[in-house]
Amino acid sequence: MSRPVKYTLWVLGSLVFLVGVALAWLDWEMRPRPPDAALPLLVRNLPGETNKRTAAFRERVRARFHDGPTTATLTAELLRQGFHLRKYPKENLEMAVLEQHSAVCTEAWVISWASDPQDRARNIDAHDNLTCL
Repeated sequence: MSRPVKYTLWVLGSLVFLVGVALAWLDWEMRPRPPDAALPLLVRNLPGETNKRTAAFRERVRARFHDGPTTATLTAELLRQGFHLRKYPKENLEMAVLEQHSAVCTEAWVISWASDPQDRARNIDAHDNLTCL
């Protein structure tokens, strides 16, 4: 393949990539957002910047659920707020996930914990994750 053809293909590939990134960003910014009052308290009014949003979410979760609540109490509250549960028995890990979707992006708020032999939630952690195609 000649040098001009390789260069042209590289430029075209780069343009397609940049257009895809721009479309994903536009899709995320223009997605229909539920009013803040419709969101669960744990994710309501979080900061816009990713690092600050993750830290604020983690802080809220840890303040609301100190290590030691029964898993039944924790899961009942998270289900009430709209989270969906996932269990990973091999790793002794449980998660509650709340997702918000747009055409090409998904934001997920994830709360994880391990259960001790007394069925108490330990090592409660939280993070959010934004994924775009």
